Amino acid sequence: MSKVKEKLNKKSIVVIVVICVILLSLTIYLRYSYSVSNNFKSAIYPGVSIENIAMGGKTKEEAKNILVEKYDKPLEKGSIDIKVKEQVYSLPYADINIKYNIDEVINSAFEYGKDLNFYSQYKIIKKPKEMNYNLSLSYDKEVVQGFLENADKTLNKEIVDATIAKVGENFQVASEKVKEEIDITQAFEEITKKIENRETEVSLETTIKVTNPKIMADDLKKIDTVISSFSTKFNPNERSINIQIASKAASGVVVMPGDTYSFNELVGDTTPDKGYREAPVIVNNKLEPGYGGGVCQVSTTLHNAVVRAGIIPTERMHHSMPVSYVPKGMDAMISYNIVDYKFKNTLNFPIYIHSYVLNNELIFSIYSNSTLKNKTYDLVSDIYKEIPQNIKYIKDNKLKKGQEVVDNIGSNGYKVKVYLVTYENGESNKRLLYNDYYEPVDKIIKKNI
Repeated sequence: MSKVKEKLNKKSIVVIVVICVILLSLTIYLRYSYSVSNNFKSAIYPGVSIENIAMGGKTKEEAKNILVEKYDKPLEKGSIDIKVKEQVYSLPYADINIKYNIDEVINSAFEYGKDLNFYSQYKIIKKPKEMNYNLSLSYDKEVVQGFLENADKTLNKEIVDATIAKVGENFQVASEKVKEEIDITQAFEEITKKIENRETEVSLETTIKVTNPKIMADDLKKIDTVISSFSTKFNPNERSINIQIASKAASGVVVMPGDTYSFNELVGDTTPDKGYREAPVIVNNKLEPGYGGGVCQVSTTLHNAVVRAGIIPTERMHHSMPVSYVPKGMDAMISYNIVDYKFKNTLNFPIYIHSYVLNNELIFSIYSNSTLKNKTYDLVSDIYKEIPQNIKYIKDNKLKKGQEVVDNIGSNGYKVKVYLVTYENGESNKRLLYNDYYEPVDKIIKKNI
């Protein structure tokens, strides 16, 4: 029994020794692991990179110095330069507070693995995994937007039509002004892309959007000759003053292809403050005094010039009674806000309307391109029925016995066909334009029977 006990005691001693050795070794290993882990308490773990720059073993301050030197310092002298036409405008990076998120990324890199126990930390130190962190840029986009808007303000914002004026026998054309705008959206996108590509110098030539006015000088320069003309005569009196005022208002007008001309919109109301005088006008089939009497002769003369340019009016009405200054069916009455005279320029070129008064004669000329002169036009009226007027007597006891006074001269009635005749290459073509009817107006005679 003693021998058995002795053997057991020896085995126990061996086991205890082995356990002690293991515990001692484990203690030493753990203490070593802790020591290794503790060495990186203030440093970034191995295998960690920022922008592919190895930062293992670096403190936050050391990592920051490296990144600031490589990334932040080049931005200090950086700028955005844009060329607007021939002018260059600059915006320093400092003004948009552009910077990399260096501190944020360093903190992330530094914190990697720091939340693990010391043994797990020891393992990623001894067998590191590659970890890379990237920087990102931030900047004040509103400042960039404002920079582009301010540069845009230097461009011309006033849009002005080209103008044409007849000087003697020639024309003078003043150039148009176009509206210019920076394509701010496109420029902003290009700047953003360049900044995000980490360019320390952003340079670009802006795209200018141009808005042309409706009337361009090149179009007006195509006006080079008279393509039609028409004149009417008048007697020098109050009516002639109205004709001169209205014809001046209607002169010097450009009508572009496709545009519509309105006599009433251009000439306006015939009010005394504009200088118009009282003169006979047709009211209710009777001549009565009214401001602007004679203006219908202006619209009529214009009408005849326009039609002889090959342009057919879109709005035209004849008088209720025939007028003396043009053949029947060739007149065009107007009454402000009631009856207008309108036409649309159906030619391929702009037209210029010019009128003047000379020796009691009103002349309207239509100018356009000389290529239009291969065709000429004329108006022909055909009175195919005349209807005699009736005579009516009205008793007026204020008159002397047997005395007669014409209260309204009235007029005969007429049915008139008006043809547009086109001449081209020695041939002519006649087309019915209007079939006008002037109703007969009774002659009214006051008499004391």
